[in-house]
Amino acid sequence: MSAEGKEAVSIRFLPKQYFSIVVTEKQVSLAVSAIVKANRTGVGAAGDGRIFIVDIDDAVRISTDERGGAAVL
Repeated sequence: MSAEGKEAVSIRFLPKQYFSIVVTEKQVSLAVSAIVKANRTGVGAAGDGRIFIVDIDDAVRISTDERGGAAVL
């Protein structure tokens, strides 16, 4: 215990990575399968990760002001 009578606490953080990809609706299943296959450890580890699937309403390429699909390609 410290001088104030409080116990010291140690927190261990796991390193994490974040990345995002944009695919067409038809490609979602294939993309998810590929990501799962590449990242699953096979031991049910909590650190295998998560996949969040969200709709993208629009995209804008800042340099040209292209919008929609043209901004992504």
